[in-house]
Amino acid sequence: MYGKVQKILSVNLRHHFALPFLAALGVLVAAFIVFGVTGLTEQEAALPLEMLVSWAGPVLLTPIFLPEQNREIRDVVRSKRTEYLVICGIRAGYSVAALILCVSLYIGLLKINESQVSGRLLFGAVATALFLGAVGLFSAGISDNAAVGYMVAMMYYLVNYGMRERLGVFYLFGMRGGEYAGKGWLAAGAICLIIAALGIQGKG
Repeated sequence: MYGKVQKILSVNLRHHFALPFLAALGVLVAAFIVFGVTGLTEQEAALPLEMLVSWAGPVLLTPIFLPEQNREIRDVVRSKRTEYLVICGIRAGYSVAALILCVSLYIGLLKINESQVSGRLLFGAVATALFLGAVGLFSAGISDNAAVGYMVAMMYYLVNYGMRERLGVFYLFGMRGGEYAGKGWLAAGAICLIIAALGIQGKG
């Protein structure tokens, strides 16, 4: 089993992960250029994390099903010995790990440049990016179209600018106002959406 997982990891990291990961790093660079990282308070540091770094989530998670977006290709993959759900689960695992790494890198950059950071800031940033990415992944899963996933994630992001009260605990931008209570709900919601998306694709 270990050898099979190692082979799946090797193939997928080489052929399906490089571009999303480079794009996620590009998001970090853009956040660094647009917002800066020097001498920020915790609330000021939350601004780039929620407004731009969170887009590492959709960039990394939404394309998980993309290699088999064509149903004929998916049927061929399902005909093989390794279950398609296992392959997608492995992709989801390393994509989430890469997301945590990207957010941690940016938090580390903030700390090096004497900005105020904390564990709750790291958790909140990861939860926000993870939820936004899970929205994209779930939408891509039910539509069989990664482009739809990106569009729905963008729509949800934009809705947060004018519907804060209606979104409640699923509001993305709470940390810049000093609010962290909803981040646990975002993390839980993200996990549920990812599991649901994998389940839908596994049965579809």
